[in-house]
Amino acid sequence: MIKRASKTALPIVIGALALVLLGGVIYAATSYRVGKSGVSLAVTEHGTCKVVKNNNGSDIFIPTKTSNEWSLFRSNADNVVLSNCGPTLLRTDVYYNNGSNSSYTSTAPVGTTRAVIRAWGGGGGGKKIINSLPNMSYCASNPDYGQGGYGGFVESTVLSWGSGKTMTVVPGGGGSSSDSTNGVSGGLGGAGGGGYTRVSGTFGQVVAAGGGGQGGPGGSNFFCPGGDGGNGGGTSGSAGGKNVSNKLTGSFGGGGTQSAGGSAATGGGNSSANKAVAGASLKGGLGGDNHPSIGPAAGGFNAGGGGGFGYTGAGASTGGGGGGGAGYFGGGGGGIVYWVSGSGGGGGSSFATASGLTTSMYSGNPTGSDPGYATYSTGGKTLSALRVARGGSDASGIGAGGPGAAVIEYWQEF
Repeated sequence: MIKRASKTALPIVIGALALVLLGGVIYAATSYRVGKSGVSLAVTEHGTCKVVKNNNGSDIFIPTKTSNEWSLFRSNADNVVLSNCGPTLLRTDVYYNNGSNSSYTSTAPVGTTRAVIRAWGGGGGGKKIINSLPNMSYCASNPDYGQGGYGGFVESTVLSWGSGKTMTVVPGGGGSSSDSTNGVSGGLGGAGGGGYTRVSGTFGQVVAAGGGGQGGPGGSNFFCPGGDGGNGGGTSGSAGGKNVSNKLTGSFGGGGTQSAGGSAATGGGNSSANKAVAGASLKGGLGGDNHPSIGPAAGGFNAGGGGGFGYTGAGASTGGGGGGGAGYFGGGGGGIVYWVSGSGGGGGSSFATASGLTTSMYSGNPTGSDPGYATYSTGGKTLSALRVARGGSDASGIGAGGPGAAVIEYWQEF
């Protein structure tokens, strides 16, 4: 076993100078003792940390009062093996959108040499069952009744980061659920897209994309599910899904890329409809709205696109399009097709500054992309329990998309 020593807890101090100040005793480290026959000790002095393994048949003493003494020992010691000290995790900060839509400041502790950022975008909203299950004999097969897209995940290491430096963290919000009707058997509104999560500092920025919102159900009183929301990227977001009634017409919101927002869904049989809107820089597009007098459902905090509301008339119903997920470039809004369910909004794209960072990005996979998802916690709840980045769905019984989050680990390396 390797034991790490410090100036405040020494195995043995030789010729230490004891100073009495206000009743306290401070020891000036002058040497360390390492046991014989393969015992190892980690010694950190004068800005240099080394693991010292003593292969001698007797104990040795390591002089460290001055930088020169410590350096000479490392150069001239016999039957001693020196190796570099491993990295030490100093602190982990965890943030998520708890509904307050707040911005946070994270300050690196003393000794920090690098930082690891993990960020998840907000999940897209889905449909929450209110009245009854869809008549699946009329609708195309879709056993889970669809869902909002998952938020994207980004992991970046800031290769050089020092004590006292700050980062600004703004976690995105989950998209709203399409959980209200505009008639006895009316089409539901499209769900809102998830907001992006952003972590920034002098290194640049990391942006984790939000997922697209699910299209609203509709279709001749049978409540066929709307198309799935697209997952947030990765370098590119996924496109939303088509409506899943037996009238597979129209299109869906496109995913954002590294250079442009996702395309808006086309189609819309009602001449008075509000058309879907394409995604843009840091902004998800609005879903198509069947009735101009009804405003869009809310997108998640940090620019998730709102879903279009549905409409009922003449014994049939139309679902609204799902909102696009926000991101470096947002996903496009899902569309409507008269008297059927709406299509899903596209997911946004994620991004990280290239210089000075090493980065991996994953599309809509909060559990598989990072093993710490189930263990990082805040307020006694893990990110998994908080539903971070998950899409809303009937299957979960929760229509709103899960919140965005960010975890920052501060490390010391020698």
